[in-house]
Parts: sequence; structure tokens; C-alpha cells
Amino acid sequence: MFKNLDDLNWSSYTQAHGNAEHIPDAIRNLISENATERYNAYWKLDNYIVLQSDLYESAFYVIPFLIEILQSNFDLDKGKIYDLLYEIANGSAPNSMTVEYKGKLTPLQVACRLAIAGQINIYLDEIENVNSDSRVKALELVAILDECKEEILQRLQSLVLVEKDVSLVEEVRELISEFSN
Repeated sequence: MFKNLDDLNWSSYTQAHGNAEHIPDAIRNLISENATERYNAYWKLDNYIVLQSDLYESAFYVIPFLIEILQSNFDLDKGKIYDLLYEIANGSAPNSMTVEYKGKLTPLQVACRLAIAGQINIYLDEIENVNSDSRVKALELVAILDECKEEILQRLQSLVLVEKDVSLVEEVRELISEFSN
């Protein structure tokens, strides 16, 4: 896991309090068996890569590793991964802050949202997974990804037909209603 993590020049990326050289260890510790290490790792990302809705360059480079965690068999504190993605997707940055996304210089805020939205099927699969403890967190993330509205609507409309969790169905129907207006 995290094969390319050390290939990035983290010390050249910004975060709220300087450079991002501490980020690789924080990412690794997100999947620690030790709950305290996972908790501390979360807080070494939150309030660093995004602080009070301000995005920092390092947030963009963290996204693939958060996605990798979601795609793995790791289930401890997965909701925290969704929280980080939610904060990044909701973050803002001036258009002058750019990163290279798919070969083009792209405003940081746009690149982060596109990178997160590009993985919409992962979050929708999570919502549909009756054994997941992170369904609501995934739904919260999906709710802000209006650039994927059509795909989200299609999957959620199918979900309400078979879902047995009444409270989740209510939340899904509310989101369908918001996206349909």
C-alpha cells in the first residue's frame, strides 16, 4: 500500500503551517492498528492540508492515498477518510494556486474537486454496501459532488427501491429531492 507515497517531493508542497514533509507519515498512520496513532494522523492532516476551509497544495497530493485507503480492506475509522475528502472537496483556494492535473495547470480548488469526483463510484458503492459503517459519511461526500449529479441520481434512485435501513432511505430521498430541483 502507498507505493508512490515516497516518490513525491512533500517538502516542496505547502500546508497551513509550512511545508508538507510530515504528511507521508500521517498518511501511513491513518491505517495503523493503534487507534491513538490513527487519531493523531487524522489531526496531522486536518488543519494542515485544509484549515478553516482554506485548501493548501498538499491536499491535492493526499487525495490518491485517501482513495487507496477506501479501496483497500482497511475498515477502521474509514469515516475519517470520508471526512477528509469532504473537507478537501468543500475547501477553497484562490485561482492563482494551481497544480498539474491530467497534464494541465489547474486551479487547486478545481483539481481537488475533479480528483475526488472522479472516484464517485467508490463512494456510491460504499453507500450501497449494507455491511459498511461508513455509508452515511459516503453519502455526505456524495451530496456535495453535484458535478456527478446524473450518476448519483441514477444509483440512489435504484438504492431506495431495495434499501432496508429506513433512516438511510430518508437521507437518500432528501438528497434525490435536492438534486432533482
